[in-house]
Amino acid sequence: MNGRGFIGTIVVLAAYLAGHALAQVPVPPSHPSFAGVWTPSVPEASDSKFGVGLTLIPAQGRLDIEQRADRLTVTMTIPEGQLASMLAASGRFYPTAVYNLPESDGRPGSDYRQQTQAKWVDDRLVIPNPWPGLARPTIQTYSLDGNRLKIQTHSDMGNGRQTDVTEWFTKAK
Repeated sequence: MNGRGFIGTIVVLAAYLAGHALAQVPVPPSHPSFAGVWTPSVPEASDSKFGVGLTLIPAQGRLDIEQRADRLTVTMTIPEGQLASMLAASGRFYPTAVYNLPESDGRPGSDYRQQTQAKWVDDRLVIPNPWPGLARPTIQTYSLDGNRLKIQTHSDMGNGRQTDVTEWFTKAK
């Protein structure tokens, strides 16, 4: 191989490697990441809300969140004593919910999907009827406020009554 052929091969190889390296650079996420282990930021507020059924997470509980571009998995951990009383009252507990996170294609879905499909609204994740077994229509919104996770829950209590509860979580891991 002559000098020009060798240099040409090096240039082609360098261009290939540079292009391949650029292709490996991760694309920045288009939405915030809620992934991690989260604990209540204000434990006493969580306990008082848990005691009257306004939240599913008591002070010593936690949320484990896994997030992919197309899926969010939320697992609740509740201390044994509070879980036992919850089971005594309702007979069941659903610790994990997995939500499909499709990018909006602009087409309306079925009525059922519109009532249950999680969707992004700017940097907030809005989840209608987030947990099975809830007796009332509920909308839960996940967002980040600085380094804290903010979960807002809006519930329709019937007869024109509504409740709005905001929970704050700090990342433990």
